[in-house]
Amino acid sequence: MIQAVDFEDVAKIRGQEGVVACRPPPLRRQGAVLLEAAALHGRIVPQAWSRLQETPASPPATPPVLGNILVAMFYASSVSRRTFRRRARIVRPRRRRTIRGSPYPPRRIQMSTEFDRADNLHRPPLGAAVTSTTRPLIVTPTFVSRVDDTPRGERPQDPGASKSRHGHEVHFPNWRPHALALESDPNLAFEHWDEYWRKVHGPKFAWDEPGSSSARVLRYDQVHRIASGPSSAFPPPYRAMVDDNGRLPTDPERRVPPLRRPRWDGFAYIAYADEADIENTLKQEKFAERVVADEQVAFRMVTREITREYILIASARHRDPVSLVKIHMRAPGLSREEFQRRMLDEHAPLVMAQPATREFVRRYAQLHNIGSTQADPEGSRIDAVSVLSFASLNDVEDYLVSADHAAIEASESPLLGEGSEWWTGINYSVINRLVPELATAWR
Repeated sequence: MIQAVDFEDVAKIRGQEGVVACRPPPLRRQGAVLLEAAALHGRIVPQAWSRLQETPASPPATPPVLGNILVAMFYASSVSRRTFRRRARIVRPRRRRTIRGSPYPPRRIQMSTEFDRADNLHRPPLGAAVTSTTRPLIVTPTFVSRVDDTPRGERPQDPGASKSRHGHEVHFPNWRPHALALESDPNLAFEHWDEYWRKVHGPKFAWDEPGSSSARVLRYDQVHRIASGPSSAFPPPYRAMVDDNGRLPTDPERRVPPLRRPRWDGFAYIAYADEADIENTLKQEKFAERVVADEQVAFRMVTREITREYILIASARHRDPVSLVKIHMRAPGLSREEFQRRMLDEHAPLVMAQPATREFVRRYAQLHNIGSTQADPEGSRIDAVSVLSFASLNDVEDYLVSADHAAIEASESPLLGEGSEWWTGINYSVINRLVPELATAWR
């Protein structure tokens, strides 16, 4: 007779004849292989088989060393050990990697690379974190447009920006793209800019050169707009193009949709504890002279608004790869204060109450404009920014086509005026001293 028993009972029955012992819950599939083979040999009782099938899949509190082994003891006189091994192969389960929701950062990882001047030193796991806070932080959401050969009539340009290789402003980049310091070949301009911002400008901003410190910068994320992601100019769902006969067109060269490029190519999400820290950081010679000079090489225009950050859904690790960025400009007839109050007190609870938000959104923050560090004709028009983070671009797409998001849009639309837009970006964390992130106490 063969019986199926729990792993915890092995010690009690060790040595008895006719026993197959296993740990069913996490190893149901492997245990089934063993028991099914024995059943084929005609030696498994129906009650034991039913018991295995009904065992829940949650792992029991079994010692890990013993729990990772599938033990088979077969001493029945009617079947030799060699025959049993041939007909019922003992399966040793593979260790499965699981994603756990443990606090971040994890235990320190040993790295052999030399990190001198690298931005890795300013974020986990190498960088030191400070205690997080539930107070609203101060954020400078610096929206940027890239240097390229677009005419100034289509995209404005800051004075001194779009530098040439000789350090002078290229006033008409569409006439002289070959003079731009960043990239003289228009075919490579976007790729070179995208690489430069992340791999060159970001480390420059983070590095503490002699006599300077970025310690007051609690967080610096780069959000690079990605054209293939959802946007207000081209929202999902994306449908196959058909002709009048309901078939794919035979002349696609005549039907290419025009590109409707958003106003901005991304934004730098820079957080401080208070407004004084902005001035104390940016007045340093490194930032005032050398970082600004680098901005003029890479960026055509940057905004300078200051916002108060309300973290409504905190990120577990702040490693979420994708963000949906909504730039809000209030509807006519609404003051900025009234618009921001309604966005926070009325709209935000509705967003968080939606099942689709709980399913897809990993982080949700509102940034409310409270001023500017300097004259800022473009940034001053922005009343608020919503940033929702996701695990993938498909999650953004599914969120936007859900019935729940339709309810969100119905709540949002009456508040918004001309100039509002939204788009999707890829997140890069350059500096992060806030671990773990906490939701803002705003009520």
